[in-house]
Amino acid sequence: MPLIGQVGRKQTRVLIGITLIYAMLMIGGITMVVPFLITLSSAITNELDYERYQPFPRYLSDKSERYLKYLAEKYTPSRFEHFKAAYQCPEYWGSFRDITFEKDVINKFFPLYNCENDPSKLARLTRIAEDYNTFITRHYTSRALTEQLMPLFLNYNLPSYRDFLQNRYEQLYTESNTNNTRATGRPLELKALELMGRLRGDTYDSFFSMNFGTVANYPYDLPKWIPAQTTRHLDFIDWMRQLPANHKLPVTRHYLWTRFLLNKGWDSKKYKEVTGQTIASIYALNYPANTNTPTALSALRDEFESKYWPSRFVALKEDMRDKYLLFLQTRYPSLESFNKITGMSLTDWSQIPYSSAMPYPDDNVRAHEIKTAFADALCSAWRDYTETVPLSLKTMLSPEQVYQDFLL
Repeated sequence: MPLIGQVGRKQTRVLIGITLIYAMLMIGGITMVVPFLITLSSAITNELDYERYQPFPRYLSDKSERYLKYLAEKYTPSRFEHFKAAYQCPEYWGSFRDITFEKDVINKFFPLYNCENDPSKLARLTRIAEDYNTFITRHYTSRALTEQLMPLFLNYNLPSYRDFLQNRYEQLYTESNTNNTRATGRPLELKALELMGRLRGDTYDSFFSMNFGTVANYPYDLPKWIPAQTTRHLDFIDWMRQLPANHKLPVTRHYLWTRFLLNKGWDSKKYKEVTGQTIASIYALNYPANTNTPTALSALRDEFESKYWPSRFVALKEDMRDKYLLFLQTRYPSLESFNKITGMSLTDWSQIPYSSAMPYPDDNVRAHEIKTAFADALCSAWRDYTETVPLSLKTMLSPEQVYQDFLL
């Protein structure tokens, strides 16, 4: 039986009351649905739009927003400085979120957007992309060269990284622990996790709970930094070797140069004060490789090449075996101490291996079989020796120069 009779419903004030009741119920429903929609849409945001809290994300109806969101997913927060160098972005951008506050940002900073509407431009960019993919695939094949790359799309590629490790250690367990009765009856995944824990020191309940950890935040721009040749690092490098070419990015000379300038207190304003020339951003400043360079910038370039260029990107122009051996004899008190530190068993100093570039473990040796302390000792010795070599006798192994040679 209704609370309000049929006759009473016809009165104006009753109709108004009923209308108010339904309005309040609708408002209450909205206050419940909108937070739910915001929670749902926040689950599929990234660095670009995480703090917007919108029930209906803008990228669902805005193509340019999807493009920016794609870039944010490609470079992720740990690759933001590389993104700024690649796209010559303003220095004041501190995160992908700052991009959304810029007016007409697509036309200002992203000229490749919408290139599919220009057939000639699209054909040219397609050819450039094909050349680049071929270059990455052909050149960066070894572990030593892959050290010069870093992966992109970290969030997207994390499942691939987990699958790679699971397949590697399950296969390794199957090969070497088939008679291990202690783990009988346990799932193969748990056996592989236990093996990985012994070899790498990792403690995970499952491969699904793994993440990149410290390898995602390597300090690529530190001049003396050398990645420790641990099993964990070599697993990471081997995984990166099988990534598609467009999911990897070289640590470019342009990026290292701009980071050096910023650390020296240079920006577009400082550049204009010193040179009298105007640039949109310090990230838009090309590397001064020619002689027509302002004096102040030329001095900075020389300092950068001699003191701040990473040792792992250096090659010696001449055969300096004798000087290298002399350096090692000064560094180590005896050949016995050198053998103890490097794990070698040499009987004469002349037997020490020499290379024109930084020595890295052989590609044919499995990651867990490499003795980390020994490999790191050889890399550190070579790095410290190159710091004593004059700049004129060293070659800077910049990806830009290697790519130019490849195109030629």
